[in-house]
Amino acid sequence: MKDTQINRAEWVHFVDKFSRNNQNRPVSIEVLSQTLGDERLAQNTPLIGLDFDRQGQGKILITVGRGISTMTHAIVAPDTIWLNTGQSGKDLALEITTVDKEQIILSFADIKKGR
Repeated sequence: MKDTQINRAEWVHFVDKFSRNNQNRPVSIEVLSQTLGDERLAQNTPLIGLDFDRQGQGKILITVGRGISTMTHAIVAPDTIWLNTGQSGKDLALEITTVDKEQIILSFADIKKGR
């Protein structure tokens, strides 16, 4: 496995490419927060995509679901993005940390353990 930090200057291009490469893959989303506690927002839900809104401190929007059952989670003031890829080059997980030290972890459900 390989962890790669994504340079802030590449975020717009990265979220577009990440969305195209992973659209419809089942994903789980966890939010780890020291102030609000930990929360699972989605489990084995199809990824629709990520968007980057440059206004203010920037915002990353994660949209998951299917049909009328969609949900969008806004990550306000993201600070770092880390991508975890497998040996085959397939994306395994994405971790976004905010300036408030909140961690948002997207992990793909179609990855077999031990690979």
